[in-house]
This record gives sequence, C-alpha cells and structure tokens, in this order.
Amino acid sequence: MRLKTFMGSKVVHAAAGAAIIAVIYCFALLVGTSRIEAQTKSAGQQSLDKIIQSLTALDTAYASGNTAEAQSDFDTANNEWKSVSSKISARESREVQLLFDSIQTKLKSKAAPKEISKVVRGTVEELREDIGRELREKKG
Repeated sequence: MRLKTFMGSKVVHAAAGAAIIAVIYCFALLVGTSRIEAQTKSAGQQSLDKIIQSLTALDTAYASGNTAEAQSDFDTANNEWKSVSSKISARESREVQLLFDSIQTKLKSKAAPKEISKVVRGTVEELREDIGRELREKKG
C-alpha cells in the first residue's frame, strides 16, 4: 500500500507542476500578445504619420512647381500606404486607394495646383480621421 500512496503522490505533484507551468505559459503568451499589439499599433501610427508628411510635402512641392519632387513624395506616401492598407478594413482601404489614384492621375495630367491640393487635403483628412481611428482600434 505504501508503494501506491508514494506513486499517487508523485502523480499528483507532477500534475500540479504541469498545471502551474501551463498557467505561467498562458500568462506569458497574453503579455507577449499585448506587447505585439502595442508595437503593431505604434508602427501603424508611425506609418500613417509618414504618409501624411509625404502628402503635405507633395502639396508644397507641386504648388511651387517642383513636379519631380511632388512625384517622389507621392511615391513615398503610396509605398508607405501599401504597408498600412493591409492592416485596416477593405472598405476603408478602398476609399483611400481611390484618393491615391486620383492624386496620381492629377500629377500625370499636370493638373492645377489647387486641384492637387484639394485632393491631398481630402486624403489627409480621411487618413487622420477614419484610418487613424481604425488603426487605434485594431487589435494587432
């Protein structure tokens, strides 16, 4: 009988140890996930800020007649947008993509600076409000 009690207590201790390890592992996963979510949100916000800065620079460059710099600023904003667009809803992404397409079309057709400025302002507003809100709400 002593052998059974001895073996039973070892099994109980092993099971308790395994349970403790499982709880610690789950806690570590939760903490790690929260950190990843925070980093993802931060990276998304930094990308959004970079897009807005590039679009503002595009508007300024185009208004001063520097179309090559304006195109370069557009390319920077558009490339950064591609990394952000996958992190948000398809609907919001399509809306902003249409605005980017409009800016590109206006740049290629050498539209008046006021036309470019109007679309850039609308795009920046959309990015700050809807896309910024969605990035803040995203959970990773």
